[in-house]
Amino acid sequence: EQGGLVIVKAVYGVMDNESRKLIRRAEGGEENTNADKLMWHTMDATTQLQFWVADSSLHLPAVSKKHMLGFYDTLAFVSEDEWAIHQTQSSEQDKRECDNSSYTFTHSLGKWWKKPWFPQVEKKRDLVVVLSVRYKWDDKMYDVMFHDDEAVDLPSQFAQQVDIVESAGK
Repeated sequence: EQGGLVIVKAVYGVMDNESRKLIRRAEGGEENTNADKLMWHTMDATTQLQFWVADSSLHLPAVSKKHMLGFYDTLAFVSEDEWAIHQTQSSEQDKRECDNSSYTFTHSLGKWWKKPWFPQVEKKRDLVVVLSVRYKWDDKMYDVMFHDDEAVDLPSQFAQQVDIVESAGK
């Protein structure tokens, strides 16, 4: 139908709740910095959502989408290392001590000696699963994000209208 609901792009995946960014899979270690080779803990859910559109609206229940046809548990693939918040190797106090002229080899040896015997408690990241949807309705583009266990109703009163710049070649 003209001006009806069209799912343009839907992404279902793991997001760091603090930074509000989707997280990447740790593959190949830190030295692998090619963005194309780094994989996200996400899946494309565009086709799955478009399948559920009826009468220019979409209504999904308030359950985890991983239980729905065509979805899977993206959080299950997050490794223990990716859950951890990594501390920098030296604290601000260590940096000040290094800048201070009284910093000696003994300080360095003392810091090295403490690490194996007194490990720091690793903090866990606040990871959540979200469904991010870009849709077109009534010839306007919208973006909206839902937590995994929230009901999905499109068109949504919480969506933000997106201004799309048309390319000059069209």
